[in-house]
Amino acid sequence: MWPVFALRRLPIVFVVLSVLLLSGGIGWALGNNSILSFMLLGSFLIHMATRPGRREWLTVLGLAVLLRTAYAAFLGFHPYFGSVLVSWGSFLGLASLVVQLIWMARVRGEARAARRITFLTTGALPYSWLILAFCLSFVTRTPRSFDAYLLAFDSSLGAPVSFVFGRYLAENALLRHLTKTVYDALPLGASCILAWNNRSRFRPVSVIPMYITMMVLGYGLYWLYPAAGPAFAYRGMFPFASPEKWQILAMGVAPFDAPRNAMPSLHFGAMLLLMWNSRSWPVAGRVAAAAFSCGIAFATLGLGEHYLIDLVVAFPFMLALQAAWSESVPLRSACRYQAMAAGGMATAAWFLALRWGLPAFLASAPLAWGCVVLTVGGTIWMERRLARVAWGLDGVAVSAAGDSLCRAASTTA
Repeated sequence: MWPVFALRRLPIVFVVLSVLLLSGGIGWALGNNSILSFMLLGSFLIHMATRPGRREWLTVLGLAVLLRTAYAAFLGFHPYFGSVLVSWGSFLGLASLVVQLIWMARVRGEARAARRITFLTTGALPYSWLILAFCLSFVTRTPRSFDAYLLAFDSSLGAPVSFVFGRYLAENALLRHLTKTVYDALPLGASCILAWNNRSRFRPVSVIPMYITMMVLGYGLYWLYPAAGPAFAYRGMFPFASPEKWQILAMGVAPFDAPRNAMPSLHFGAMLLLMWNSRSWPVAGRVAAAAFSCGIAFATLGLGEHYLIDLVVAFPFMLALQAAWSESVPLRSACRYQAMAAGGMATAAWFLALRWGLPAFLASAPLAWGCVVLTVGGTIWMERRLARVAWGLDGVAVSAAGDSLCRAASTTA
């Protein structure tokens, strides 16, 4: 039995070792990195969504105050916009993780199993921050950059949207700071989905594997099409001096040091998953999710982190992931396997077109706009077709009538 026991413990050993190896700078980041603060705030919100007892949440709050006080005394803060409030997220999340461990040790049976799932869910956010920070450091060292191709395509549509939004933010310092805060607050969207998934009995989509797959495949795509965004590739020009579209490819891009993590936009892609998987939320929650997603889209462009085409390619990529993990719909059902195939092929087609088809786009704005509209519109149609089945019936009913339901959905979507 010991080999089975050892295999079951391997994931735990891997997580512990990776935390020990990769957490060298986490002490400073805990109080001074806004993204980590939002990650841990998300962990706190997931914990609170389980409605812990009064004694438990009071313990979390008290421990958070003690941790923040100790941090200020021994390490100190480096202020940034909103840090007085945002940095609290780190200590609320850390306190939440500690208290969950203590409470988990006090219970047995099903109660411990439920708490273990909640703890693993809350711990996934800060752990993903460690892994992503490590992985992106390798992408940074990639000498290649295809930013010129992406900016050239955006220019084929007219004035590059990222430069237009960037100029607007450059003229309003307060709006720029608020936009940067929204951009860093991305983990809150994921935490809402994870909190709902942790509590709900109706789970038409396997959310956690879907997010993991998104990060793994997205990281691989960064290597296939490395690009950083106009704020990095065109530093000194962004956002006031956009090159002429016929000069972009000829002038190239000077060497720069920044993560090549622009294509596709996983920031915006995660927001698509948020909107697609919040269908069972109250209306107010869905409106908030849509508004937050629009804010993220604006931030990715206005801050120069992405090109418009990065957001467009995110549509089919996320469609493929959504279909792949919509396990309430049988894989043989047309609305599922067609969405997977269409999303994957459209993503691949864009990668090829953006590498070797730019002359055609630059010569014809209607062609460029037509491809964009077809991609976004086709993705929305196929996702709605899939959602009518995945969110309309439970897994047993869908298994019995999956194909007929897909056909019916295709006529009404």
